[in-house]
Amino acid sequence: LAGNETIIVEIDYCVLIQSYCQRMAYLLGIDIGTTTVKTVLVNAVGFKVVEERSTPIGDHLKSSIPNACELSASAILVAVERCASGHSRAALQHVRSIGVCGQMHGCVLWNDGQPFLRGGNLRADEPGSCGVLITWQDKRCSEGFLASLPPTSTSVPVSAGYGCATLAWLQQYSPDDLARYNRAGTIMDLLVWSLCGELKMSEQNATSWGYYDPVCKKWEVST
Repeated sequence: LAGNETIIVEIDYCVLIQSYCQRMAYLLGIDIGTTTVKTVLVNAVGFKVVEERSTPIGDHLKSSIPNACELSASAILVAVERCASGHSRAALQHVRSIGVCGQMHGCVLWNDGQPFLRGGNLRADEPGSCGVLITWQDKRCSEGFLASLPPTSTSVPVSAGYGCATLAWLQQYSPDDLARYNRAGTIMDLLVWSLCGELKMSEQNATSWGYYDPVCKKWEVST
């Protein structure tokens, strides 16, 4: 500075703190696939990928049902927890929202009286708390069985491996197993319910189950 000139700079610390918090805010993405669970941390400002993780789910379960294709829903929740916890703890403390996607069509049953998030850990290993995930690859519903189902008024045909077809099969051939639970959804719905305690199926997943009209946004209850 020339002479005794003085420059006073006013710093808005609130703006600096807000900018810092924005840079430290992350979004956690969870993708539940058929063979692996993948997670990603994305910076909330600029959406730059910060970290990526992947965890195998495990082999398909052996079943006495012909053409069945099942996975352990409990093992999937454990895989999600293991995969997400692999991210840096410092970053996880700044996660402000979670997005969930994954395999469509499949069906899993559970009881809403069982808390799956206990002590910060995802658990669905208590007897009777959760059924298996009957995946989109399941073919227990034969062509003859599918033909016996009520016709749908939507453009999406009901196929083997679709949630509503699976529920109809369980109602006819395994009613005791169906009566054991009071909730049904995709594996993503189970995870969201475990984290939030709310069961809200997206329109995309509802359409993938069959008997859902995405235009009118309602189930074909009469069927």
